Amino acid sequence: MRINYLLLIVLIYGLASCDDQPASIEEPIDPPELPSFDGLSYDFGVLGEIEPTDSHVSTPEHDEVDAPEELLKDVLAVLKHRVDGQLFDALDRALSPSLEVSGEFENGVFIWEYDLQSEFYSGIDLYNPAMLQGAHTEEDLIHWQLFIFGEQTETGEFLLVEAYSNADYTDSEWTIFDPEIDTENNRALETDWYVDEDVVKQLNVTTAFDPETGEPKNYTWFLVEDGLMKIRFNRVIADQIIQKIDAELSFDDGEGEMFYRLGAEQDTTSYCWDSDFDLVDC
Repeated sequence: MRINYLLLIVLIYGLASCDDQPASIEEPIDPPELPSFDGLSYDFGVLGEIEPTDSHVSTPEHDEVDAPEELLKDVLAVLKHRVDGQLFDALDRALSPSLEVSGEFENGVFIWEYDLQSEFYSGIDLYNPAMLQGAHTEEDLIHWQLFIFGEQTETGEFLLVEAYSNADYTDSEWTIFDPEIDTENNRALETDWYVDEDVVKQLNVTTAFDPETGEPKNYTWFLVEDGLMKIRFNRVIADQIIQKIDAELSFDDGEGEMFYRLGAEQDTTSYCWDSDFDLVDC
């Protein structure tokens, strides 16, 4: 009888406590907007309009650069092509099938499943079932992961694309992985960009990594900050020769300086120029 009396007290207290708590209604969460890539807008200041090209950056000898602005334009033209003409096309081909498939919510992640048939980045052909996942993070970013499945992936599941982005894709980091590389360092491409007032202020693209160490081999880095354009370029060409550019110039009048290397590290020459891009003493 004593036990029943205690149970009754506990029950009454519990019901009273429940009455004091407001009803909890879980607010519905909208799925993240699926990515769509239409290209970026650029302003290269005094360098003017630059048309994208897939041709290689010119390779003057380290001590024979006559027109530094033309060399920098080469770098930026290839950069635009790699981003707008290669990367965005690849992502659009991989993600566009999901636009016709409704997402499903599961454990805090929105999931889209579809068949992926695409000539993907850098000659990789894909004919695989695919699953795209998008989840909101605590930092108000969207975490994207695109998985493919099938014999081509060997393990049955392969992470092809991973990204973190804000909702309007003005601040993004994207990584593409290569299913044909059998080491842990299997990145095929990494890029990040920052857009302010509809114009790119920062853009980085790495298109080749050392499969053993994961260190970047071929990359381009572009930044506009405090009235300056900063451009860095590195690539490994024939016989492991390195071409490297590290330049900084005024966004408005073009006056600037550059360190240029073609070959060994000691084969580095500094160049300075005035607002007419005429070479001057550094």
